[in-house]
Amino acid sequence: MTELVTAVPWGGWPVMAVSTRNHYLMRLAHLFNTLARFSKELAELFSGLGVQAAIGFIRNTLTGPWLDPRRIEQRLDRPFRLRLL
Repeated sequence: MTELVTAVPWGGWPVMAVSTRNHYLMRLAHLFNTLARFSKELAELFSGLGVQAAIGFIRNTLTGPWLDPRRIEQRLDRPFRLRLL
């Protein structure tokens, strides 16, 4: 449910709809501001991959399922073997 803020204590600011979407946008803005601290590495990433591919890479890195739960469960069910060479 979208809730409108009609009275703002700091005055002069436009009325803003507070919703889950705006919350996620603020979190994304915080993420990009944090990434901007690492501007050299980020500039190299964007120049190497291009803008869309770099954003896709960042998104997949943050949301990607790197660990397969089924495979981890299978490994945990097997007896542990420690090999010393």
